[in-house]
Amino acid sequence: MSRRPLAYTALFITAFGWSLSPIFIRFLSSPYDPYSQAFIRYLSAAVTLLIVSGIAYRPGLWKAFWNPATLGLAIVNTVMQTAWTVGIYSTTATVAQFVVKLQVPLIILFSFFLFREERGVIRRPFFLFGTLLGFAGVGGVLVKEPGASLLPSLSVGTLLIMFVALTWAIYAVWGKHAVADLHPVPMFTLIAVYTTIGFGAMSFFVGDPHTLAAAGTRTTIIALLSGTLPIAIAHCAFHFAQKQLGAAFCNSVIMLNPLLTHAIALLLWHNEKMNWIQWLGAALLLTGTYMVIRAERAETRNGMALVHDQS
Repeated sequence: MSRRPLAYTALFITAFGWSLSPIFIRFLSSPYDPYSQAFIRYLSAAVTLLIVSGIAYRPGLWKAFWNPATLGLAIVNTVMQTAWTVGIYSTTATVAQFVVKLQVPLIILFSFFLFREERGVIRRPFFLFGTLLGFAGVGGVLVKEPGASLLPSLSVGTLLIMFVALTWAIYAVWGKHAVADLHPVPMFTLIAVYTTIGFGAMSFFVGDPHTLAAAGTRTTIIALLSGTLPIAIAHCAFHFAQKQLGAAFCNSVIMLNPLLTHAIALLLWHNEKMNWIQWLGAALLLTGTYMVIRAERAETRNGMALVHDQS
C-alpha cells in the first residue's frame, strides 16, 4: 500500500504547525524569557513523544539511541531553536517566517558539497537566478520605512533569523539522510529529549527559570500545547514526509507558510502589517525559492532519466 497519501497529510500538518510556531513564541514572549520558553515547549514535546515511542516504537527508539546522528541533530536543533526563539523576541512573526526561507537555496548548496548526486543543480540558470531573487527578496522584506530609506534594517533579530536559515539547512540535510535508516518518530523523540536537556541548562544558567512558576496556569497550558503540534507532531510529520516525497517537494509546500503566519498574526498584533516594499520583497523571495526548487526537480528528473537509459 502506498504511503504517499499519508505523506501528503503529514506535509500539510507540518506546514500548518510551523505556521503557528512563531505566533506561539511571540505570544509567550511576555511571561517567559527565551530559554525558559523553549525549555517548557520542548519539555512538552519530549514527554509526549516518549510516551508514544515507548508504546508504539520501542525497538526504533532503542535503535535511534545508539545512532550518533540523533545527538548531532539535537545539538544543531538546540542552537537553531535558540536563535529562532531569541530572534522572534525582537522582530515580527511574519518577517521571521519570510527571512528563514533562505534555507531552501542553502539546503541545496549543502547537498552540493556533501552529496555528489546533487551537484548538477547548482549549474542550472534557474537555481542561480532564483537564489539571487531570494536574497534580493529578503532585502526587501527587511525595509521597514520605504519613505525614509530603502536600505534593509539589519537588527539583531533579523541576523539571528538568517543564522536560523543556515542551521536549518544543516538540520534538514542531515535529517533527510538520517531518517533513511531511522523511523522519524523515535528519531525526533530523542532529538527532543536532548534538546530539552540543553534548554534546561540554558534556562538555569542564562535565563530566568522562576518565570516557569510565575507564568500562571493558563499561560503554562498554552506553552505546553505549543509544544505538541508545532514541535512534536510537525517535526515527526516533516521527517516522514521528506522521506516519502523528497526534500524539494516538501520545501515547495512549506515555503507558503509565512502567508498563513501573517494572516493569523494580523489578528493579534497590528505591527505585523507589511509595507509595499516588504510585500514586493516577499514576492521576489517566494518566486526565487520556487525557481530554486524547480531547478532541483529538473536535475532530479534528469538524473533518473540517465539511470534509466544506462539500464
